[in-house]
Parts: sequence; structure tokens; C-alpha cells
Amino acid sequence: MIRWSNIGGQPFIITTWNSDTVTKEAVDFCKWWLSKDTQLKFAQAGGQSAMRSVYTAADYNTFRPWNRAYALSLDWQKDVWHVPVFYDLLVEQQEEFSKAITGQKTGKEALDTIAAFQEKSSRTTT
Repeated sequence: MIRWSNIGGQPFIITTWNSDTVTKEAVDFCKWWLSKDTQLKFAQAGGQSAMRSVYTAADYNTFRPWNRAYALSLDWQKDVWHVPVFYDLLVEQQEEFSKAITGQKTGKEALDTIAAFQEKSSRTTT
């Protein structure tokens, strides 16, 4: 049996056009957020952490009833953010959704454009 699921959420993105001060603050935030202590507190409050040191902690399964199943699923999740075409697909989707939300296109037109882009991308990457 082949089993996998997608890791949810979006990654931290630090843009290159920020000032040095903003970049430093962003990096400092990432370091704080991704620290084991912060992630443990987040998990204790009901959030989920994909940090192995957190979800394998002895008391992790006691934080919430679903934590045991969540922790077991992490070993077979795939991180699509490391699939090169995924970024392009996401950008296209977000741009088209924005056009639909702002009335530049209908929802159907935006979805049709997204579908065509995805079809084209799947033909060029397989």
C-alpha cells in the first residue's frame, strides 16, 4: 500500500526587497517560532507541530486526543513545497483568485484559467 498526505500550510517567505531591519526581524521570528519550546507550547494549546522533537515528545499524545494519529501520519507526509512546479501553480492560482475577488474576472473565468495552467504545467513536467 502506498500512503501519503500533503503537509498543510504555507512556508515562511522572506522577500529580498525588505530592509535589513525587517529581514532580521523576520529571521528572528522564524527562529523563535520554530524553537522546540515555542512549538511545544503551541501544541499544548491545541496547535500542531511537524517538528519531530515535538511530536515524538513523551507527553505529546496527552495534549489532544487526535495527536497520536497526527504524529503517526507525519512520517508519510510529502512536502509539496519542494516540488519545483508547485510554486508556479500557487502563484497562478492566487493571481487568478485575486482577479475574481476584485471583479476583473468571473469566478468561472478564473477557475478555467487556473485549470488550463495546471493542465499545461502537468504536460510539461511529466
